[in-house]
Amino acid sequence: ERALDAAAPPHGGRGDAELTAVLKELTGTVTSLRTEQEALRQAVQRLTPEDPWDIVSSACDTTASEKQNLRQALRELYADAEGRVTCMVSKVVDDQSNKQDQRVVAAHLWPKSSAASFERWKSSLINTTCGGIDDTANGLFLLKGIEKAFDRKRVCFLCDPFSTKLVFTVLDKALMVDSKGHEVFPAGCPTSFASLNGCEIGRPSISAEKRPSFQILSKHALCAVQNAFNRGWINAGQKAQHEASIQVVSPNGT
Repeated sequence: ERALDAAAPPHGGRGDAELTAVLKELTGTVTSLRTEQEALRQAVQRLTPEDPWDIVSSACDTTASEKQNLRQALRELYADAEGRVTCMVSKVVDDQSNKQDQRVVAAHLWPKSSAASFERWKSSLINTTCGGIDDTANGLFLLKGIEKAFDRKRVCFLCDPFSTKLVFTVLDKALMVDSKGHEVFPAGCPTSFASLNGCEIGRPSISAEKRPSFQILSKHALCAVQNAFNRGWINAGQKAQHEASIQVVSPNGT
């Protein structure tokens, strides 16, 4: 503002009043932008204090019985005419021949084991359509290995600011080394983390309240990006770029 005042003409010149009015308008715009920036910072801060994925042991893996409620709800939305389900990232179809070893699982976005923190977080939101921890808005069909990487914040979903699409992003580049593939993808899968990195995931053509929640995915992405920076997987520039791609709240709150 001092710089703007210094740039103003002394007095008396032709057009001085007009220039002064323009400078005052610019000053008002700068003040307004600062206010909006602070409001956005506070909104992001409200989403980041608690990290429900901050679990280093396998305890964050949800058991098959705990997944059953969510799996049934997701099947009703996404199963094909033959009852098969597909990983919503890799497009790998579940092998229905082996019920004991389902390779595509119903993944809780917010961990089932952190249901208490989910309720605290949800109560802090002004607008959300996500119900309980087993709501379809808190689930995706994913390959087991992708779910594991998601729970450990090695991957995340970023929002394309120019569309409603989600971008699958690999933060831990060790996952993209070919020798790691056998640990994640079933034998014969025509895909890898390297091929999936950066791919867009279209939003399902279902009602907004049943779609994967943008709010939950944004919360996860904020935590995952910070974790990736702390671990040295990404640098400061990449961190800033990823954070700019995180849509904290979508227009309809999901």
